[in-house]
Amino acid sequence: MKPTIRDATVADAPAISELICRVAQETIFADGPEEGCRYFLAMNTPAAVAGKMSGDAYRYYVAELPDRIVGLAAILNNAHLYHLCIDTNVKGTGVGRGLLEHVRDQCLRRGNPGRFTVDSTLDAIKFYERFGFVVAGEERPRNGHAAVPMTLNIVGQQR
Repeated sequence: MKPTIRDATVADAPAISELICRVAQETIFADGPEEGCRYFLAMNTPAAVAGKMSGDAYRYYVAELPDRIVGLAAILNNAHLYHLCIDTNVKGTGVGRGLLEHVRDQCLRRGNPGRFTVDSTLDAIKFYERFGFVVAGEERPRNGHAAVPMTLNIVGQQR
């Protein structure tokens, strides 16, 4: 069954927090660092997610099946992909691509000129490259884990 992608609401914050924290512990923090994991989890509590959702800078989208949220994307300032998180049970099924395309289209409708950034986890670089992102800098610490800055410029390209 293909998930439905929709705008998230503050009522989704606990489920979003649970998914972000669980997937981070299963993937980017599976082998540590413990201090980075604690920092990341503290940044993504239900209250922290709800706080971000309550302001104007962030927009959250979820991919959901009838019984649960299986993916989410958050965009900051209509240009920076802040989160793209997919339940490990549905990775490789197109949920990530669907969310990324949805976010891109929503941002373009809201005035983004076709320029996006993301701080990719090391294991997601190839995914973003398949979508057209290119590495834009050196690996650096970001939110408790190693990240690589990437950019996507679709100005003048076919979408």
